Amino acid sequence: MAPRIFDDELIDDSVNATPILGLKEPLSLKKRFLYRLGHLLGTNIEVLETDNVLVIYISPFSVPQNQHQAGAITDRNSSLRQFSADLQKTLSKLVRSEDDSQKATAAFDLWDTIMLHAYQHIDTSIKNAKEMFTTFNTKFGILVAQMLGLEDIDGCVSSRDTEVGNLVIRLHQLVHAYDSSMAQNNKLIEFSWAAIRANDNLARRLRQLLQFSFGTKLFTCIRQLGHPMRTLFTIVRAVKSTGSYQDVKVYSGIPPKPCVKTVNISHKMIGREQQEQQDPCHDVTTLPTSINTPTKPSPSDEDRVVDIASASPIYAQAVGVLVESVLRHKVVPAGSHAYYHFGFVTCQSKFDEDALCGYYRHFLGATQSPIVLVKMIKALQLGTLSGLLHNKSLQSLKNSYPSLHKFLTTKLEERPSVYRLVQFVHDKGNDNAPPVLKRDYGFRWCKQQHHVNFLKSVYKSILAQTDPMRLHDACRFGRLRELAIEILGSSNPEIDRLLVNDYPYSASGLDNNHGLERYLEPQFKPSKK
Repeated sequence: MAPRIFDDELIDDSVNATPILGLKEPLSLKKRFLYRLGHLLGTNIEVLETDNVLVIYISPFSVPQNQHQAGAITDRNSSLRQFSADLQKTLSKLVRSEDDSQKATAAFDLWDTIMLHAYQHIDTSIKNAKEMFTTFNTKFGILVAQMLGLEDIDGCVSSRDTEVGNLVIRLHQLVHAYDSSMAQNNKLIEFSWAAIRANDNLARRLRQLLQFSFGTKLFTCIRQLGHPMRTLFTIVRAVKSTGSYQDVKVYSGIPPKPCVKTVNISHKMIGREQQEQQDPCHDVTTLPTSINTPTKPSPSDEDRVVDIASASPIYAQAVGVLVESVLRHKVVPAGSHAYYHFGFVTCQSKFDEDALCGYYRHFLGATQSPIVLVKMIKALQLGTLSGLLHNKSLQSLKNSYPSLHKFLTTKLEERPSVYRLVQFVHDKGNDNAPPVLKRDYGFRWCKQQHHVNFLKSVYKSILAQTDPMRLHDACRFGRLRELAIEILGSSNPEIDRLLVNDYPYSASGLDNNHGLERYLEPQFKPSKK
């Protein structure tokens, strides 16, 4: 792994300014690229060039002879191969982007790729932060009292750093409100990244405010939480700066030794002279046979062995969240993949959700085998979860949960998109509607955040008074406004404007990708802090 860069967290690649060491020496973008990506993955990164192709090698972890440790390392290497494949897709899309809109979409895809890989690490860091606040609870309580002015009862004005004090209190609130959802995970990352970016000398100010031990640990936590976003901006800047490349290849492996020259891409990245030409003996079309090219399991192959590391990150994450939630008697987060894929979107009340949690808890307890997690991931990929539940559970899914049974036995692309709406309405912290809801339920017309919140409140009221399938039928036949007036008893210009979908488009109302091309851009542009 590249050595740690001094004050790395202070270097901001979201802007085009060139960081300078001392008075005149530019800091290498290449070194930041290697360090930040390597630190994110916990391994070494190398970069080579073949003609107009940028090649990135992500070194796998060495598998020890100890069998107990070897299994964990093998899983990590499988995860690296999956990440390499996803990273290649997003970086290739970024390199080939021709306008700002395409680049923005590619950057959002890259962020999703980073988050899918970094989620577990960030989740652990957030939980560690929560434990840290508990450890230093007395000092934090004193800070809150000081920020409220309770220490100034004698009339003296406190000289405390209120800006950083408010930041610490806000971080405490976010950490304790964390529900393991991807939305909350993102929120804490963005908050931590912006905290260092917007507050000069934050490390020193935290130590002065909270004393050395608490302040140092808190700054380390903030730095760790903000690292994925710093990595995102560095990767985007690095790829954009290498304008002569036409494609990007990413491999999980080490670079081949013969016939390839290592290129210092920092020269390209900071505008210096071009490097000497690639050795002509290397043929770009011939990939080294020693490299493990990542492949994804085919969903149609019933006999393929699927393990957690090689499976789709979405399904693996869904199973992980379900297991953690139901076995600990916690609510499955509405913004999680588990909430949708395990059918909590078919529940019409909190009582129904609790009952379904109990059903899955009983299912997991009855099997008493870790292999069931692998089978659950495979079942999600193949759309056979209902069959697995039927075979392993004593309780009849069809009789006890008819709506869930129908949901799980319907092909993914034929499921009513109203269930995506149910999830979106319940996901309180999310105001970015998925493309299918822009097509089917009028969120395309929401240009500001309060429009989204208003439309979510309208659908929440409708769903509280009628069956989701009735709303689905109204969507299919272009009668959203009529149903809203019937259920709510009145209308207004905002409802008339927003409750318009793509009817009579044939795919409307179904959770598929048809006609979504124009709805792929994010709902709102990222705010500039």
